[in-house]
Amino acid sequence: MSSLRRRTESTTNILDDNDTNIWTNRQKKIRGYLQKSFIVNTILLVALVVLLIFKVGLYEKDKKTLKDNEVSFGTTNSNNGVCIPCDSLGSTVKANDTLFDSISRTEDGRKICCYKDQEYMQKMISRMMDPMITKPALDIGTNLAWTYKYDHLGTAHRNDVTYNEKNHSIEIVETNIYFVYSAITFDFGDVTTVGLYRHKIKQWLKLLPKTERQPLLRSRFGGSSETRRVYTSFLCGTFKLDSGLVVQSEISPEAIKHVKKSKYANYFGLFKI
Repeated sequence: MSSLRRRTESTTNILDDNDTNIWTNRQKKIRGYLQKSFIVNTILLVALVVLLIFKVGLYEKDKKTLKDNEVSFGTTNSNNGVCIPCDSLGSTVKANDTLFDSISRTEDGRKICCYKDQEYMQKMISRMMDPMITKPALDIGTNLAWTYKYDHLGTAHRNDVTYNEKNHSIEIVETNIYFVYSAITFDFGDVTTVGLYRHKIKQWLKLLPKTERQPLLRSRFGGSSETRRVYTSFLCGTFKLDSGLVVQSEISPEAIKHVKKSKYANYFGLFKI
């Protein structure tokens, strides 16, 4: 009986030792897992902090770059420059990479590009026809009369371009950068549903008249009963045009009958920058 009790106690002690060893090993494994997890999480946290600092640094650098090149949008009016939206250029483009003098942002975060040359830009935005002139351009000769009320106004002329009266196109004589523009006003009257029409400014080489006309600018309008009954399509842009190129304004043939008949509701032209 005494021998059996000792054997039982001995077996119990062995089991207790085994349980203790198993639990100790489990604790070691758990501690190992926790240590590894802590190390991995620490590395991830450090990497995240470094990445955040890097991104903040890039943002501040970009912000500083914009600030160095910006002008106040509130003072960018027709008296000291012209600004246009230019978000399409991306966030890394600097003023020195473009033809603009400065790049800024409006209060709502939009990017604007500005040109400040008063002498030149005022000629583009401030030209006014002499109120005494009531005839279209072809009736008053090649030199249009403009008001000389202000010093920064100029005179319109046809130097370095050739105007074709038959198809109303303009041939470029001198390779340069040109501002091209076209406006066409439509009066759809009591039409129930306005069709879908296109307005384009196209270019082609005079020496290759049968080649496909390439669009410089284009727009679409109409296609709905809610389309405005009097509508002006205006296209404009700045392009480098080579000598021998021909540019022309064009609309969908179906829209011609809706063109407003006023002499000054429709115009097409360009001038050298």
